[in-house]
Amino acid sequence: GFAAVVEGFDFGVATIKVNDTSFASKVLTIRDLVRTVNFTANGSSSTPARVDASNYQFGTSGVSSTGAAAIRIQAAIDLALSNKDLLVKATVSSSNINLKQRNRGQPVSVNIDGTMTAGESPTVTGTTFTNFSKDHNETNIKFMVISGSNTYVSASCRIKKGKWHNLNFIYDRSTSSQFLSIKSGSLSLARSNFFELSTLNTFGSDLYIGTGPGDLIMPGSKKLLFENRSTLSASIDEFRLFHGLRNKDDVDYYSRRDIFAHDNMRLLFSFNEPTGSHDNNDIILDRSGHSLHSRVENYHTSSRDPGIISNPMFLQDPKHSPVLFPSQTDVINLNSTLLDDATVYDMNNPNKITKLIPQHYLYEGEADSGISVDGNIVENYSAGSNLPGRGRLGSAQL
Repeated sequence: GFAAVVEGFDFGVATIKVNDTSFASKVLTIRDLVRTVNFTANGSSSTPARVDASNYQFGTSGVSSTGAAAIRIQAAIDLALSNKDLLVKATVSSSNINLKQRNRGQPVSVNIDGTMTAGESPTVTGTTFTNFSKDHNETNIKFMVISGSNTYVSASCRIKKGKWHNLNFIYDRSTSSQFLSIKSGSLSLARSNFFELSTLNTFGSDLYIGTGPGDLIMPGSKKLLFENRSTLSASIDEFRLFHGLRNKDDVDYYSRRDIFAHDNMRLLFSFNEPTGSHDNNDIILDRSGHSLHSRVENYHTSSRDPGIISNPMFLQDPKHSPVLFPSQTDVINLNSTLLDDATVYDMNNPNKITKLIPQHYLYEGEADSGISVDGNIVENYSAGSNLPGRGRLGSAQL
């Protein structure tokens, strides 16, 4: 099968640099997850010490260089790690202290973070070192194909967070030298090595968007390929699935505008369904022509709210995304308006069929059934269910 995953949870990292050996009245604070630990210097000791869960000391006795000071701070951080007061591991390179989260997958918003009490000559570079965390600005995207017990191929790249990307995941098997690639529009971001795979049977398999059934494990070797730690935290504007390669011009042209059903398209989710008081808000319509309509699990109306996110499909024409749910308020109002306009037109139409029928027949029908003499629609527009195509016009006498 195929899998395109966002490896957004990784080991957070940060680097701090020791500038001198004077730590008087200075406090180094490191935060990770819900823990905050303060580190202060102890000039009468050469070993680290734990004061309490939030306060540690590093010994500076005999320290004569920034590299030696960095080693003493490292020892205090490691002591906090061994006591599980701080889930950060430290290593030293020259006068740099490299910090790394002990556990993979801690939330990005609380990656390694900290401050150093300001002074005339700060002992640690800067007043904060949050920006050193690699997970704050980028994430890793991986595209994989798995077949049988031992065939596994992947391509991966890093992308910026906080902006839209037109990502294309391609399995090119046009020749015997097959490969996977990831592109942004027509710009190549990553490409796998060549491989040869005779068949890939996905018949009857489910397609998951935003999450998966569990961890992704190689069937034969039991190797963990991807650890499913969280549902996707991102926005998706459209999801398109094709059976066939697309040329560069088509990819670029339709990257910001509507695309319509054609032979190679197998699935098209535009996610343009409206919210409101009508039923089936959680339905996602497939506009490819294959009617692979789906539902959103754990749906909430906020899932469709773009908030402050700009629309990446700025060349999209709203008229190509009509509301198809018959019990949606705007659809009901539109039908009522059209019927009212049609009634006014019929009143002034000399060729209206009811004007060509002897009136006594109509009056007999009115007396028998209690409905309109002039053939107007006397029942409101209604819907048996809120599914496209289930809207129903009211009945008339004729």
